[in-house]
Amino acid sequence: MSGSAALLYFNGINGATGRYDLEPMPAASLAQAALGIAPRQPDDKAHLDELKRRFQRDTEANYAPKEGVNPKNLAETGWGRVTG
Repeated sequence: MSGSAALLYFNGINGATGRYDLEPMPAASLAQAALGIAPRQPDDKAHLDELKRRFQRDTEANYAPKEGVNPKNLAETGWGRVTG
């Protein structure tokens, strides 16, 4: 890949999905975002995909324990275990 087409990966993994919290992007897209420049076209697929991902992240139910709670300790998490 050439330098301008290479994707930049950022820290931050979504614990619920295991995917990057911020999808990899080309340097040009990062520069535009940093400068506050809107995408060239409102129907830009990458931009729409990012908006959909953010909406999904913000509206889907999340059952992960809060920070500082040991997920292996059922008394801390408030979860239960059903056995048959």
